[in-house]
Amino acid sequence: REAGVAVETRAAAAPLRVEGSGPVVVLESGQGGGDPAEWDEVARRLRPCMTVLRHDRVAGYGDEPAIHAADASARLVAALDGEGFTAPVIIVAHSLGGIFALDM
Repeated sequence: REAGVAVETRAAAAPLRVEGSGPVVVLESGQGGGDPAEWDEVARRLRPCMTVLRHDRVAGYGDEPAIHAADASARLVAALDGEGFTAPVIIVAHSLGGIFALDM
């Protein structure tokens, strides 16, 4: 994988941006989020020593239908599985993203 390149999962569950190498950390946005750019500074600091994953979680915002926490979590888990990322995975979440993370 190339650092900073958006990766589409085989399951098309959630587009992932993968950066760096090392232990895996997932950055989960809060409400109104889902834009991986919210985490740019955090990712920049972590990618020298960790594999940083950010995904586009757009459902539930704008014209998209609302999504339940279990569905958002299932999409991310499917994306991780589809790309071969296995436990242990560190989840760092903000606001509503914390609810999604707790459901994983």
